[in-house]
Amino acid sequence: MKNSEINLLRNYTKKILKEQNSTRCLTSGAVFDTEIKPKYVSIKVNMPFELDLDEKEAKELETLLHNAVELVMSRYFINEK
Repeated sequence: MKNSEINLLRNYTKKILKEQNSTRCLTSGAVFDTEIKPKYVSIKVNMPFELDLDEKEAKELETLLHNAVELVMSRYFINEK
C-alpha cells in the first residue's frame, strides 16, 4: 500500500470516528462492553430487547458487524504490511 493510500485510509477512519462521536445515539438502551488487550479486541452489546432473527437475517447481521469492525480495525493493520 502506498503512503498516499495509507494517509487517505487514516483520514477516512478518523473522519468516520469524529462523525460518530458527534451524532445522536442510534442504539438507545444498548450497553456496549468493550475489552481491549494487546492480542484481541472484543465488543459485546447487551440489547434492551430480544433479537428475533432467522438464519438469513443472522448471517446478514454477522456480515454487517464484520464490515463495521473491519473498517475500524483496518487503521491498525496499515503498518503491518
